Amino acid sequence: MCMCICSEFIPVSFPTIYDYVLDIKEKIWKAWKWLVPMYVHDRQKNFSDILVQTIDTLRTTWFVNLMNNLQRPILLVGETGTSKTAIIHEFLRNLNPEKYVSK
Repeated sequence: MCMCICSEFIPVSFPTIYDYVLDIKEKIWKAWKWLVPMYVHDRQKNFSDILVQTIDTLRTTWFVNLMNNLQRPILLVGETGTSKTAIIHEFLRNLNPEKYVSK
């Protein structure tokens, strides 16, 4: 089994291609699992402002940011409890306040 993560090869360490993202800048495949940051609790945050990153939230956040950069609309759909609202709130909190106003 090839453990190579270069863009010339399709990665095979994880079951599907959806387990990876192609890092265009570095020209390598990276597993979403490798990109999930360690959670550090901030006691100053309100409970509703906390988003614990998982593979799914990271992947969805990446897609929301991509669509925003391309100036394309996006609609998140899914079961209750899949972090749709939390992802959008986190996205809005991280927008440049000099360019965007969130209401």
